[in-house]
Amino acid sequence: MQQMPEHEYRGYTIVARVWPTPGNRYQSAVTVLSRSPSAPPGQLAIRYHEPKERGMSCETAHEADQDALERARFWIDAQPD
Repeated sequence: MQQMPEHEYRGYTIVARVWPTPGNRYQSAVTVLSRSPSAPPGQLAIRYHEPKERGMSCETAHEADQDALERARFWIDAQPD
């Protein structure tokens, strides 16, 4: 498992983790975090998580990371303002 660099999008923090799979392929899991108003500074709450089984099988770790970011942005964009 490889944790990819965190990304910020519309006030959320996106964390993707990438796993190698058979056949020299990669899959990713994604977690969306945000700061809760009642939480101490620097503490983030999980808002959404999608396991690696929901990710596409990709040829490179970078492609798997991009797939995770796309899935997270889709979820974030669907949230009410």
